[in-house]
Amino acid sequence: DGVWMLNGEVHALGPFPGNAPPYLAYALLRGEDVPLVSRALVPTDDVHALLLGTDGVGDLLGLSEARVPERDEPVGPLSRFWTEDRYFANPDAVRRRLAQLNRESVRADFAERRLLRTPGLLTDDTSLVVLRRRMGRA
Repeated sequence: DGVWMLNGEVHALGPFPGNAPPYLAYALLRGEDVPLVSRALVPTDDVHALLLGTDGVGDLLGLSEARVPERDEPVGPLSRFWTEDRYFANPDAVRRRLAQLNRESVRADFAERRLLRTPGLLTDDTSLVVLRRRMGRA
């Protein structure tokens, strides 16, 4: 379960009955046949950006207007991961951004003499891989 995106068009994978996606690894371990399903057939020259993400990335789609914990900035659209150069220039940029989004915020309320905890924004596993065509190439 999760999401895939081709050239900016995002598609969900699932939900699946019993919240049990047909994981490839489980089928292989059980010696079962693995039915592969084609999701899109396009010429390679027409592929400009491709994203594969876990179900947490699907949740991230709905958080574009949410505020980043401990920062006064919006999460922003998912498209940032394939349109902004920093995610390709720095091999740690995607992990760092996801960690920022999932950081717990702790503030002191001195008047009430207590700590206020706000959980991170990501409630499920959130992993993604993004590929894009280099600029200036067909």
